[in-house]
Amino acid sequence: REALAGVLDVNGCTTMDGADAFVHHALLRSLAPDKPVFNTAERLIPPVSIQGADAFAYVHARLWEGAMAGLNGCLTPLGAPYAPGRESDGLLSHPECLDGFATACMDLNRLAPIVSAFQRAPANVAVLWSNSSKIRDDGDPYLDSVKCAFTGCSWFGYGVRFVSERQCEEGALDAVDVFIIPKTIALTDAAFAAIDAYIQAGGVTVRAGSFIPYNERGASRQGVLSSTTRAILVRGADSPLNYLHGMDAAYEMGALEPVPRSVNAHGYPLEGVRSRFALADGAPFLYLVNLRSTPVTVYLDGPYCSGRDLIGARWVGFPTVVEPNDPMLIRLDAPPEVEVAEEEAPERAIPTVALRPVGRTGSGR
Repeated sequence: REALAGVLDVNGCTTMDGADAFVHHALLRSLAPDKPVFNTAERLIPPVSIQGADAFAYVHARLWEGAMAGLNGCLTPLGAPYAPGRESDGLLSHPECLDGFATACMDLNRLAPIVSAFQRAPANVAVLWSNSSKIRDDGDPYLDSVKCAFTGCSWFGYGVRFVSERQCEEGALDAVDVFIIPKTIALTDAAFAAIDAYIQAGGVTVRAGSFIPYNERGASRQGVLSSTTRAILVRGADSPLNYLHGMDAAYEMGALEPVPRSVNAHGYPLEGVRSRFALADGAPFLYLVNLRSTPVTVYLDGPYCSGRDLIGARWVGFPTVVEPNDPMLIRLDAPPEVEVAEEEAPERAIPTVALRPVGRTGSGR
């Protein structure tokens, strides 16, 4: 797949699960960043428990999620109109889903320059993509682990991409601030050496506890990756939440430059809430979506506190309650000027006078 991605004019996939399509699109975009990505059969029908306005929101949010992950276009089956006794998974049998699909398409085309800026924005957090682990034991446990790792890290508010074994060998880790290593069972010897060199040079890693026991040929590996104080181990269950905690530890370590991102009232990252920050023509923009099933109060870390959502044509002030599956593309207002307390005023604001010695008069005492 990686070799083909470099020679084809476009890259595509077929995903039937809308929730996991985000990871597939990000992988294709990572393998060939300069090539458009298409989904040739994206199933956008939500579970039967989601109906009416919630179904509209589900489809609308999934298309926006795909675009933010790198998707440029998609095909979805229309099927046949609803009729008693006839089942169909196509959009024509679910008018609220068709409405969500059409609305998202119009919004994405209307805001295409800004969406493109998000797709081009650098992603300095990278997850290891190991084809050697994917083909060993049918990808067990690697594929589930890499999905958890990518999903959890994407909730922290920074752009996340994949780095393949070949890209590791070619020096791609030089541009990575935080490197995520899920439960990787096999790895090429050259990629193993490149990752170990990254670690020894002071690179920050968020790692599962596995020690990569095999190379690409299935032979046992004798060595293990170096361990430094900048290695964060994911303990407990292999879940998105634990990788999110690992990202928080990397941030506290100073591995990432601060950006506006969604947090709770105490400054901690929010599970299930995805945000991204990017500049488009010099203007600051924030993408925000709540993927939970319930509303959540979102605070914004950093100097910005308000802006205008260009999707819903509304003003947003933080903190704010964000409904499920309600994506926002917010053009952030200029941060308010910070008033300087009198005792903190710079010295140049304090008037100065010339000092002269005072002579003694009278008795001279």
